[in-house]
Amino acid sequence: MSRAERRDGVTDLLAAILRGTPKLSGALCPGRHHIFDAEQGDQADREYAQHRAVELCQQCPALSACREWATTQRDLTGVVGGEVRHPRPLNEAKWKPKRPKPKPKPRPAAVPA
Repeated sequence: MSRAERRDGVTDLLAAILRGTPKLSGALCPGRHHIFDAEQGDQADREYAQHRAVELCQQCPALSACREWATTQRDLTGVVGGEVRHPRPLNEAKWKPKRPKPKPKPRPAAVPA
C-alpha cells in the first residue's frame, strides 16, 4: 500500500468520524482538551479541571449548538455542553435489576385433632 493510499484511508476515516459534528464557530474548547477530558492527576485535580471546563462552557458562544448536538450523542464523556458526562459501565446493557425473592407464604397452623 502506498503512502498516498494510506493517507486517503486516514482522510476517509477522519471524514466519517467528523461527519455530523457541528461547526462550533467561536467555541472556547479547542486546544483545551486537558480540562474537558481530564483524566490525569488525583481526584482533586480532575474535579478542578472539570469545574474550569464547565465555567468556560458557560461563557462559550457555541454553548447552545454544542448542547443540542450532545443530546444526540450517547457515549460522550468528559465535559460536553457545560455538563460533566461520565462513562457508562461496560456491562450496563447486560445489567438487569435483580428481582426481590418472594417471601415465603405462611403455612396454616396445625389444627389439633
